[in-house]
Amino acid sequence: LGWKATTSLATMVQEMVQSDLETVRRESEHRRLDEDRIRVAAQ
Repeated sequence: LGWKATTSLATMVQEMVQSDLETVRRESEHRRLDEDRIRVAAQ
């Protein structure tokens, strides 16, 4: 059980970080689109 549990924990953490990065990237893209929309509307 020892090393297998550690490996799966490491993998789990890695996947969590991966999905967090994905979420952050997606949100920053949305924010950029919103800023463009606001800029266009302000013109």
